Amino acid sequence: EMENEKSRIRDRDEKQALITRQLKERQNLQSQILETLNKHKSEIQNLRQDIARYMELGGQSQKSIHE
Repeated sequence: EMENEKSRIRDRDEKQALITRQLKERQNLQSQILETLNKHKSEIQNLRQDIARYMELGGQSQKSIHE
């Protein structure tokens, strides 16, 4: 009976350690995802600004280039 209790406690502790490790890993991954999304948004904004500057300078639209 004492051995069963020790095993149960050990299993519970191992399970909790696994849960804790997985939560930390998830937090790290979530941080990486947010960082990537923010970089993507910034790059899209920069591209939009470049397009706007090009158009202000008299750049042709894609439609008129192909005609």
